[in-house]
Amino acid sequence: MSQKFNRQFDCSKMMLPEHRSSLDQQVVREHGSAGEVHSLSLDQQELEQLQRSLEHALVERQPLRVTVLAEDGRRDYTGIPLRIDQASGVIYLSTGFARPQPIEADRVLSLEPADHR
Repeated sequence: MSQKFNRQFDCSKMMLPEHRSSLDQQVVREHGSAGEVHSLSLDQQELEQLQRSLEHALVERQPLRVTVLAEDGRRDYTGIPLRIDQASGVIYLSTGFARPQPIEADRVLSLEPADHR
């Protein structure tokens, strides 16, 4: 029953991001895994916006805060995108460590400009 209730919002393009986030968190609590949640998270317009934001940050070398859906919930990474491997669907983010952080593109929930403090 709960799954049926959550699926009714799959096609909703008018849902506020706060409500979508709450719904995602509820599904993670109920199912204990993040695998099913990602299909609820982003519609076509949001995917296009993420793509534009990522491409702009890549060209301009601007730092981003990337929120990723992980097995244990959400994780945030902050860094400058270095490159996108289209074949594997991986974004490489320079986070200040020796190696770039690989991020699976299909796990990305949001991209925001990083604060310069």
